[in-house]
Amino acid sequence: MENVGGTRIFASMSGDWQVLVYSASVRTRVKNAMVLPIPLKPGTADAIELIDLSAYPRFFTHLDEISQGMVRGGVTLSPPRELAVVRVGSFEASIVPDIHHFTKLSRRFALGASRFMPWRRPPVVEMMGAYYPDHAFVVYQFAPGEHRLHPFAFRFRSRYNRLFFPTRHMHQGDVPQAADFDHEVYAQRAQLHTRGPDTPQDWPELELPWFIERRQPIDYGRIQGMRMNEDTFAELWI
Repeated sequence: MENVGGTRIFASMSGDWQVLVYSASVRTRVKNAMVLPIPLKPGTADAIELIDLSAYPRFFTHLDEISQGMVRGGVTLSPPRELAVVRVGSFEASIVPDIHHFTKLSRRFALGASRFMPWRRPPVVEMMGAYYPDHAFVVYQFAPGEHRLHPFAFRFRSRYNRLFFPTRHMHQGDVPQAADFDHEVYAQRAQLHTRGPDTPQDWPELELPWFIERRQPIDYGRIQGMRMNEDTFAELWI
């Protein structure tokens, strides 16, 4: 992947289930895939659900204009000969229950600008294993070109009692100690930099997706400039 920028992430939590929505601008000359780590609660390997947001490419600019047409789909993480591949809007996606199951990832996925081969671990998998040895992963495939990804989303049972935002930069087989960030983050029930309106019930009477709580503010934060290259967490409001 030549460049990933303009990243925007939404997160919310209900009980121990976290919803995460991700969008970014991507430029790549070849077919490539994005891998996102998931901090699953131990013993909940089947607790990941993919959410299709292809009908809502402007999710982050119009959170209050999303209709009810969202499709929810789950994948069972049993260990088959080859991991299931699911169509989620414009993407092909697969859930990898742990770092060792990358050997069962379909060969249609291109990791690090090369088609994945089970007998050869690409650099991105080696990096994921070093930083996330006990995590699950979601892999999304996208075509060559320069485009803004429509948001993709999933929910999972989290090991944390705070919100997790996957912001660590891992590109071209490199994980720098510091990185130049350009991320906007949104959340509900979390302590971000800017608190949303105190009267969200006054939002226009429009359909909202099932994971947006109408009577909770949409909070906002920005991660920008050079900073330590690591994931981001937000404490929940009591």
